[in-house]
Amino acid sequence: MKPNGNLTTTDKEKATVLNDFFTSVFTAENPNNIPKVEERNFESSLDHFVINQDTVEKYLLLLNGSKSMGPDNIHPLIVKSMAITFSKPLTLSFQKSIDTGKIHREWKDARVTPFLRNKGSKLDAGNYRPVSLTSIVCKTLKKVKRKEIIDHLITNNLLSDSQNDLILDTLYNWSKLWDMKFNVNKCKQIHYGRNNPDNVYTMNNIDITTDEQEKDLGIICQNDFKFLQQRRGLVTNYKGEPDIHQLILRAAVLPLVPTAEVKDVWFHALEELENSDSTANITPFTDYVTTLQILQTPDASGRVPILNTICSCTYWVEANRQLWNHYQTEGPRTTNHLEGWHSGLKKVIQVPHPKIYTLLNYLKEEQAFNEITLIQYHAGGVRPTKRRKYTQLNQRLQQLKDQLQNDDITVFQFADTASYLLHLN
Repeated sequence: MKPNGNLTTTDKEKATVLNDFFTSVFTAENPNNIPKVEERNFESSLDHFVINQDTVEKYLLLLNGSKSMGPDNIHPLIVKSMAITFSKPLTLSFQKSIDTGKIHREWKDARVTPFLRNKGSKLDAGNYRPVSLTSIVCKTLKKVKRKEIIDHLITNNLLSDSQNDLILDTLYNWSKLWDMKFNVNKCKQIHYGRNNPDNVYTMNNIDITTDEQEKDLGIICQNDFKFLQQRRGLVTNYKGEPDIHQLILRAAVLPLVPTAEVKDVWFHALEELENSDSTANITPFTDYVTTLQILQTPDASGRVPILNTICSCTYWVEANRQLWNHYQTEGPRTTNHLEGWHSGLKKVIQVPHPKIYTLLNYLKEEQAFNEITLIQYHAGGVRPTKRRKYTQLNQRLQQLKDQLQNDDITVFQFADTASYLLHLN
């Protein structure tokens, strides 16, 4: 909509209205207000940039292939896939641009697209924000130059305290100013990845302790991403108390117990715990399992009221023992296969927030592929081999089920042996 209230009718008029608005809100900084930086002594100066081919190749490999291409119509996915081939000519081009102080004319172009904000009328130009798409190659040159400049400034201590937002001392000084000092001794760092350089970070000239795992918001994060301590948390905490330890094992193995026997197995474990002197800390856990997974008294709508002992609020949750019991399951008994599928999905789509149509198209393609695969299997095709570890585990669980069905063992012996097979203890 034009400022006079009339609607635009051509693309040129729309572009003019948006351009006038964007330029009107642009803030031109006064160069006289730039703060003075104290003079500092340094050993080396950055007189000449030397572009390294390995550095260029590194940044090309880090390109996001899902991003849109710029006005030069060079897609980042192509550049990324051809990083090794493109790195040498781009290095020469970058070096010439640095030496001459000029860049290619195409690198100066930008494709500006107005994006509508979440709220507001589409007719008001003030509800749009400009997003510019520039050359992917030029952005790579910018990253290479920025790295060289930042490394030089940090190495020669040319950044003032107010400028440097890359050092943790800035945070410490801020907390000190507002009387909210950090306890540096409680700060920890975790290095992820085999190729991690394991840098040492400092705060207030104190090295931050490196740890292999740390608990954050109730989740134990490990540097190998295995989350073993998270899964074994309760079992490990109460390993020195046999009664509670046995109760936790019984709760963990309930999904493998016959559906009709789940209640007996759980209450039998609770009876054995009654004589224990240290049951106070585990009461919320036992109440949760008993109410949610064992009693399950749904109302007319099929929901189960749960009294949350922590915040004393009533929650309504869906509960159905058949949903989590896997006694009759012969295939995967965990969500690992679902997590693997989701991980593969992210690699294929390569978009953090895909549109629903993109997702549906992928699902259709996968369904067609799976149908063809099933036809091949039914025709005698070779099925994919399973890992020996899981094949043997499944066979042992099946043998254990046969013993239970033949009354060779009790359901309590079945539960204890199953927890042993799954290494829960």
